[in-house]
Amino acid sequence: MAVEKFQVGFKKESTYGTAVTVDRFSEFVSEKIKPMSGRVKSNGMRSGQRVRRKDRQVPFKQGAAGPVVVEVLSSGFGFWLEHLLGTVGTSGPTDSAYTHTGTLGTLLGKSFTFQSNRPFHPANTDQAITFEGGKIPKWKLSNKVGEVLQIELETDFEDWLTATALASASYPTAAEPLSFVGGTVTIAGSSVDVSEVEVSCDNKLYGLSGTDERRYLRGSPLHKEPVEGPMREIGWTLGCDFESLTQFNRVHSQTAAGAVATIVLTWAGSILIGSASVASLTLTIDEASFDDFDSTIDGPTPLHQKLSGAGLYDGSTSPITMAYVSGDSTP
Repeated sequence: MAVEKFQVGFKKESTYGTAVTVDRFSEFVSEKIKPMSGRVKSNGMRSGQRVRRKDRQVPFKQGAAGPVVVEVLSSGFGFWLEHLLGTVGTSGPTDSAYTHTGTLGTLLGKSFTFQSNRPFHPANTDQAITFEGGKIPKWKLSNKVGEVLQIELETDFEDWLTATALASASYPTAAEPLSFVGGTVTIAGSSVDVSEVEVSCDNKLYGLSGTDERRYLRGSPLHKEPVEGPMREIGWTLGCDFESLTQFNRVHSQTAAGAVATIVLTWAGSILIGSASVASLTLTIDEASFDDFDSTIDGPTPLHQKLSGAGLYDGSTSPITMAYVSGDSTP
């Protein structure tokens, strides 16, 4: 059966679009990256021709793109912080634990090589596809009661290769999934019992695969490194019981200050790193705008409320921060 052959690996590149041998590996839920190719087609006509000629097209690569879904474990997740947000800093160790903190920063010059094994069926023979020039245009972190915390990475790549040998996989040891069991939420410093949460970010990259943007007459059809275009968009949603008018009043506040609050989402593990520390991921939206409230009666069930909004900027603090605590000394 092919499932035991599935693997993904990745590594940060020194130069955008220059592939490196992957040496970091992660468990994953799905990988749907699609290699793309285009065709330049002639519209020339000649007598006796009713259909475009077969020798009047020029094939070219358009890169690759698609989502990858991974569960957030107590080890190994720090790699993604720089590619999700732009900047990462490390502190520690404290009680054998390191804290890797991701904040918004430039994404220019931040890229990675990604390799996936897609074995032939039914032969079960390895076939690696290696993608270079990797960027994360969008991402979505989500968790519900009864589930493991996971993140969907929308990827974009400059090029893809099928001749690169499959790297030998090795995985973090003693890793555990972060899940709803260790999840907590606070709004404006007060605890809120939440049944589902989603945080997303559109990095607004310009020049992605499948478009003509950042392609030039330069001896190569491959697009140049995508760059930031418009302002990034941070979104969030929370589902919880309709216990009071506290969140309702934020959505309908008639003052700018009353319509925002700090949201802090934390997922903690249970396996000790040192004598007392456990792995965790803490996501903070410093200025969360409460834009929508939905709580309606639809049958004889207790009322819930769904809240949603955006992450805003106060002029100094990173609009969104991810602090990842683990035994990993490097992100």
